[in-house]
Amino acid sequence: MENKKNGIFSLPSDLKIMDPSTRLKTLTEYGNAVEVDNNIPPKRYYRSGLEMVRMADVYMKEGNLENAFILYMKFMTLFIEKIRYHPDFSTVPVTDRATNAQKLREVMPKAEKLKSQLMECYENEYKRYFDEQSSGQVTDNRSRGPRLNSQCFQIFCEAVGL
Repeated sequence: MENKKNGIFSLPSDLKIMDPSTRLKTLTEYGNAVEVDNNIPPKRYYRSGLEMVRMADVYMKEGNLENAFILYMKFMTLFIEKIRYHPDFSTVPVTDRATNAQKLREVMPKAEKLKSQLMECYENEYKRYFDEQSSGQVTDNRSRGPRLNSQCFQIFCEAVGL
């Protein structure tokens, strides 16, 4: 499922017509798909983790809420569940762990808020899709995406006061 298009995660187009709960669950599972390679030093994961958060923040500012959510989820999954089982985990400096723990405290509420906003957006898109289908307005699903995504972003911005 991990298609990338220009560095951005590309999700299957049929997600647009899934019911909102299934769509969010699929997105969450996608974000949880993280594996730790024991041949890569854990310190590199810590550096990459900070970059993940930076990129997620950029995605948020650009209005790419799904990719932001995926990166926040990958960051949390990696550093809450996975990295501690790396054989060299004990070699990570305390300062790196502390920096990472602080980032986790910042990211968790962002991800929770984003999850709620995505659910609201998905519910609105789902309703609009079926309303448009029943009125015969939708002829090409691809033309719906950008308009609905920007509408989702507008809802999110209003909710967080941007």
